Amino acid sequence: MQLLERSLKEKKSAFVDQIFACGPERMLKAVSDLSFEMKIPSQLSLERYMKCGFGLCGNCVVDPLGIRLCTDGPVVRNDIARKITEFGKYCRDDLGRKHSF
Repeated sequence: MQLLERSLKEKKSAFVDQIFACGPERMLKAVSDLSFEMKIPSQLSLERYMKCGFGLCGNCVVDPLGIRLCTDGPVVRNDIARKITEFGKYCRDDLGRKHSF
């Protein structure tokens, strides 16, 4: 965080030119918001329950884009993650039921 603040304060993108993050989705949402605010590109590793791993079962599909995280991810650019309506709000279990964070 200090490095990001320093980069923003000194207006030097050389300190941080890309953010890569993995972890709990609430944390990833915070990283997404921060990198969007600071205009720093980022890539986030999103976790979803994956049954088949081939994109057939649909359990890892995210709304509304229809991205299958098992084949099209799990790492996505922040501009794409911000279009996912469920990002930071809920996940699905093995039966596809929504569970809020």
